[in-house]
Amino acid sequence: MGDCKRFRPLAGLVLLALSVLASCSQGPTPTAPGTPAYFWAAAGNAWQAGDYGKTNDNLNQLVSGDSEYAARARAWQLIVASGLAQGYNDLADAYESGGRYNRTDTVAFRERVHLARSTASQLSLQAAESFRRFLDKDKDAKLSFTFPYPTPDSPPPALMAKLNKGILLKGAEADGLQAAMLKRGVSRAAARVADVKPEAPDAATAFAKEIPREQFLVATAATMVEQSQLFGTKKLDQPQRLTALCGLAQEAISAVPSSSRTKELQTKIKAAIGKRKAS
Repeated sequence: MGDCKRFRPLAGLVLLALSVLASCSQGPTPTAPGTPAYFWAAAGNAWQAGDYGKTNDNLNQLVSGDSEYAARARAWQLIVASGLAQGYNDLADAYESGGRYNRTDTVAFRERVHLARSTASQLSLQAAESFRRFLDKDKDAKLSFTFPYPTPDSPPPALMAKLNKGILLKGAEADGLQAAMLKRGVSRAAARVADVKPEAPDAATAFAKEIPREQFLVATAATMVEQSQLFGTKKLDQPQRLTALCGLAQEAISAVPSSSRTKELQTKIKAAIGKRKAS
C-alpha cells in the first residue's frame, strides 16, 4: 500500500510530461474557420496562388466588419475587385468585337458578353461599397500592402487573333483568355495605386512601399470614373450606378489638394455625367 502511494506522484509527473510533449508535437493551433484571421489567411493563400476570384471572396467576408483586418481588407479589395471588374469588362469588349465577324454563333457571343459584363457590374459595385466604407471609416489607415505585386500578363496573341476573326473560343482556350484578362486587370489596378506602369521594372518595389493616402484616393477615384462607363448607354445603361461611381470619385478628389490629375478627373466626371443627361 505504501509503495502505491510513493508511485502516485511519479505517475502524475509522467502524465504531465506526456501532455506537454503532445501539445508541442501538434504545433500552433490552427486558425478557426469562419474567423477574421481565417478569411485573411485564406485571401493571402489565394492571392499567392493567383486565384484572384477566391481572394476577393475571402476579403468580402471582412470588408463590412470592424475586425483588426477590416481596414486592410477594404484597401486590398479595392485593388482586387476593381481589377477583376476591369478584366471582365475587357473580356466582354473582346467578345463583342469578335461577334461582329461571326454570323453563326451570334447568340453564343452575346451570352459571353452579357455574362462578362454582369460579373464586371457585381465586382464594380463591391469595389464601390468598399470605397464608400474606406472613405467613411479608414481616414487614418496605413496603405502598406504585405502581399506581392501581381506580375502583369497579356492575353495570348494567338487567342486574340482567333477572337478578332470571329472565332468563338471554347474550353481551355476560353478559360486561358479569361484568366489572362483578369490577371492583367488586377495588375493594372495594383500599378495604378502604386503610381507606376504595370510593366515598369520598379513596379514591384513601388507597390511594396507604403502608399500615400492622397495618391491612393486619386488612383481609386480614377478607377471609379473608368468603371462608371460600364453603366453607360452603350453597355449596361444603368445611369444611377454611373452617377454613384462618379459621385464617389468626386468625393475622393475633393478630399485631396487640387492638382493637374484631379482637374483631369473633374473634367472626366463632368463628361460622363453630361453624356448620361444628354441621353
